Formats: sequence, C-alpha cells, structure tokens
Amino acid sequence: MGTSIGIGTVFLLCLAFPSGSSGELSGSCSWRLVMALPSALSALQIVLILFVFKHDSPHYYVLKGMDDQAMELLQIIYIDRNDAIAQYQKLIAVIRKIDLLKKSKGKAEVCAQIIV
Repeated sequence: MGTSIGIGTVFLLCLAFPSGSSGELSGSCSWRLVMALPSALSALQIVLILFVFKHDSPHYYVLKGMDDQAMELLQIIYIDRNDAIAQYQKLIAVIRKIDLLKKSKGKAEVCAQIIV
C-alpha cells in the first residue's frame, strides 16, 4: 500500500512540475522521486510496525498465560466489550481443542483436524 501511495504521489508531483517544453518529465526528476517516495513510505511502515503497533496476537498472549494482555488487545480490535469477550471465549475454545488433539494424535493429524 505504501508503494502505491508513493508512486501515485510521484506521478502527481511530476505532473505538477514538468520540466520539458511540451510538458514531458525530466529524466532526473522522475526516477529519483519514483525511488525515494515509496522507499520513505516503506521505511515509515517498518518504524510504525516495530515501535507503534508492536502487539503480539491474542492467541500468543493466551498461550503464554497473559490473559489480561489478550483481553486488552481484543478490546482494541473489537471496540464493543461484548464482542471482545465473545472472541476471547472462542480463542480459549480453539486452544483447548488444539491441546486435546495434540494429546490424542500426532502433529500432522492435528494440523489436518484444525484445517477441516
């Protein structure tokens, strides 16, 4: 998504500031902007993912016994508290089912059961 926004922005900037007499783009303007803007937006996405949106999944939190963090994250995802509670209960049920399958069958069979 960041790359698409960057390419669109470059296109609009180069249309707004043509350098040729017939409105054509200069070679130095177009390729530098096409490379720089998507790169900057991708770098911004990486920074946001690493430092701003750094939550693990609710599934991970439940597996590690951090139920409070799982519930907090579900409340961020599902604004309505009742929806968050319902998703939390579904998550617990799925994890219990996976644990029971692991105890009774091999790993490959567990994966097949979960997919079905």
